[in-house]
Amino acid sequence: VSGQMPWKVVAHAAVFYAQMIGVLLVILEKANFVAGIMCTIQVVYMAWVVHLNLEEIREKRFVKPLVYCLSGIVVIALSCFAFNPLFYFLYCIWISLYGIVVPDGPHLYVTASKIQEDSTAAYEQVARNAATAASA
Repeated sequence: VSGQMPWKVVAHAAVFYAQMIGVLLVILEKANFVAGIMCTIQVVYMAWVVHLNLEEIREKRFVKPLVYCLSGIVVIALSCFAFNPLFYFLYCIWISLYGIVVPDGPHLYVTASKIQEDSTAAYEQVARNAATAASA
């Protein structure tokens, strides 16, 4: 609904962001809980994809998110249990397909205009003041 804060998406994004920060703990040697964080972030990520596709799913167009999430489960399982570096690259390819699966949101446009008619004079004054300050 336009004009209202999408609180469910905000909450989901906050959990996803917190999980991503938790993944950075992988650099700690004694952090034996990072594997759990890695597993939960994959679940949260796939739920995020489904969440952003809820409108598509309601309109019975659920094939893309379903195939994406199921292929992600297969790729993650292969990466974890097959120990072949090729599957790590396959995981990167799977992640990079996110833009194809998640629908585009509303576009944001920014318009720039002059505040004053003679705005270049102010920039020239700043340049002169900076030169004077540097020589002092």
